[in-house]
Amino acid sequence: MLFCRFFIISKNFVILMRDEVCHISLWRSICLSLLPFEIYESYSNLQSLSFFSRFHRQFNKWSLIPEPFNANVANIDSWSLPYVIQRDCLRWERSLRTEISMSKNRHWLSCPLECLRVFITKGNIKLLLSTKNLSKEQKSSFNVLMATGTSVRLCDTENDINKIRMGFVLSRTESFIEVQLEENTNINYSLFQGKSFIIQKWASKSNIGRLKFLMTRNADWECLPGFKTMLYAYKCDKRINKVIGINSSYSHSINFDHSQQLAIDAVLDMDRPLIAVHGAPGTGKSRLLLECIDILAKQGKRIFLLCNISLIHLYRFLVKYYELTKRTDFILFNGFDEELLNSCIDNVNLRKIFQNKSVRMDITQTNVKEFCERNDWRIACSSGSNSLLDSFLRNKISFDVFMADDAGRINEFDSWHHILTLSSCARLFGDYHNLPSAVQSIEAYNLQFGRSLLQRLNEQFGNEVNYYLSTQYRSNPYIREWPNNIFYKNKSPLNDKTVQNICIGEYLIKEKKDGNNLIKEPLVLVDISLLNGEWNKQMFITQKYGYSYFNWGDALIAAAHLSKLIENGFNPKMLLYITCNDAQRILTEHIICKKNNFLKYFTNITILLPSSLSKNIRRLVIGKPIDSLIGQQPEVIIKSRAFHLPLHYSLELHKKDYNLALWNFEISHAKRQFMAILRKI
Repeated sequence: MLFCRFFIISKNFVILMRDEVCHISLWRSICLSLLPFEIYESYSNLQSLSFFSRFHRQFNKWSLIPEPFNANVANIDSWSLPYVIQRDCLRWERSLRTEISMSKNRHWLSCPLECLRVFITKGNIKLLLSTKNLSKEQKSSFNVLMATGTSVRLCDTENDINKIRMGFVLSRTESFIEVQLEENTNINYSLFQGKSFIIQKWASKSNIGRLKFLMTRNADWECLPGFKTMLYAYKCDKRINKVIGINSSYSHSINFDHSQQLAIDAVLDMDRPLIAVHGAPGTGKSRLLLECIDILAKQGKRIFLLCNISLIHLYRFLVKYYELTKRTDFILFNGFDEELLNSCIDNVNLRKIFQNKSVRMDITQTNVKEFCERNDWRIACSSGSNSLLDSFLRNKISFDVFMADDAGRINEFDSWHHILTLSSCARLFGDYHNLPSAVQSIEAYNLQFGRSLLQRLNEQFGNEVNYYLSTQYRSNPYIREWPNNIFYKNKSPLNDKTVQNICIGEYLIKEKKDGNNLIKEPLVLVDISLLNGEWNKQMFITQKYGYSYFNWGDALIAAAHLSKLIENGFNPKMLLYITCNDAQRILTEHIICKKNNFLKYFTNITILLPSSLSKNIRRLVIGKPIDSLIGQQPEVIIKSRAFHLPLHYSLELHKKDYNLALWNFEISHAKRQFMAILRKI
């Protein structure tokens, strides 16, 4: 890359400092020379600079990566977006192209899925793929990867690269998944029935959709609902005077502290285009968001709610909304995922309500306007979908307000994609220290592609936009000490009196409070490097099992502590064991409660729990951190790693920050105790 300046030679030519000439038809703008622009070094790459492009392109949703700008296209209008926005657009474009390139190397899942039926309708091809041949362990990993709405690629078992089909998961049940494919008139899809396919999660499709939207900037963006909000955020538009004081007219404000009441006031002021509500874990951000949504819905506002992490996050949030308001004035634009719904909602009648409120993704692409014109909802919900945004854009559908939960995990461009498309009024809730958006490539990391809009607003605005929650209501103060020092520079919220002395002892059965050897400290580090002899040598050897890893030592320590907690009165649903390795999770489950159908690796295992307690072990939550913790508040969390490396270890520099933030995310969800089983180095 090099820095160059533009020099206007005539209306039709712009010459660069390296004597490279680019012809631009109908150059009409006033000279913008003397401003530094990053450009590509070669002329061929120069043509890909999308800030020359203002024309509108119609993209097919299944098409490949958008081609760079073609300098031979006639009638190109002059550049109209402010330089600061164009600069960031170029940075996002480079990052997206790099991320797309990285995603191409994903492995195919080796388990073939049989096609039970093929549904062919006008413009839609749907396959019903059986998952009955997957083992329980394979099914667990499959469910994490292939949630409803996931973009996928299918290939028949002959593995012919020329026969790869692109699509996305429409719905999922216990025994099958439904996949919609792109339509190709040269293919006889009826022949697919009875065939077996292997499947690949195709993350590139989402990034391709983002890139397509980015390539339509300039004139197209000026007509979008959120364009003026973008100008405001980049300080290209008039500022808003700070509003001081609390509006006491809101009926529930008495339940909140001063900082929360100020934030509620700001969020509900529709004259303010952009508000960011910041709060460390446990400060009541989600409760505040629920309150604001409730008030706005009662006022008749149309709200778009984004819970971008996962569909299970959205389900759990809406369950809380229903418990608070007893209303079902929402609609879900992510399709229906039976397994996820069953995992987070016990009430059968409530599950039926959610099923009826779920709109299939194929319908949103063809008939979204009909659903948006209905009067039985005020809140449109999504966990993120470029296809949905495209449908809203085509049908010119907008909302009174856009609201994002956990906005710190949404990168800056994704936030603007939603705001520009959906509303002139945006409200972001989150904590950018707490698990940022992940990036795959070092180049995208260096270009700060993972940075959130929430973080940028915090860095560039004062109280005009940003509101900070000041009280922590969840965790024992000792659990929060390390994250406070690392991430919040000792400026984290004060602890509410209700959590000052919260501890394990309060939950123990009275007759067992004294005289037992249960570890009761709030923050516990089990340093296995201090163990000597054969125990340390043999029990902590990391072993491979399939595509995953395990070691006996970690599993035995975790299982022993979990069984002690359950014996002393803790409900298994209050406990969480975090591990990113499926084999480690399975091993721990079977140490605690042996099952007859387990694999040969773990046959001779002592059952730690008495039979009277082991029947409830299925209620114990064991799994990966994000899916297990989103929307949950466990009393005790145990974390172990099969590889004993530094906390945030990664061979790739750009993943170290993410790994460290993941620790903050995990620790901050524990209320009474967090235990880490690690090797001190």
